[in-house]
Amino acid sequence: MNNHQAKLKSALLQNEYFNEEREVWDWKIFLPSLALSAILIVSSFGFPFFSDSQEKVSIDSSFYSILSNNKNVSPTTQGSGVNTLEMVDNNTKTVFYFNDRNVLVHSEVINNR
Repeated sequence: MNNHQAKLKSALLQNEYFNEEREVWDWKIFLPSLALSAILIVSSFGFPFFSDSQEKVSIDSSFYSILSNNKNVSPTTQGSGVNTLEMVDNNTKTVFYFNDRNVLVHSEVINNR
């Protein structure tokens, strides 16, 4: 039995049975997934490298400008640099208080019932 084990061991070692080399990277899966990831990253930024910067139009879409263009809103004057807008809708009046940079500071709702 010892002779048989020795022959089997030497045969397996000579044929490099225990020296299996495995690939760390599976390139067939890695390259397409890398390409897909690159496409998704570039598309998520909206192709900033290919867009023309002159096509962009700056639109003032702040809350103050949108609200002041509403037909139900009228500006009122307050002291100490506070801009106020009053919005009247049905039986409710809402007053919006903005600072000197037109950032909303406070609002209150007044029911006129």
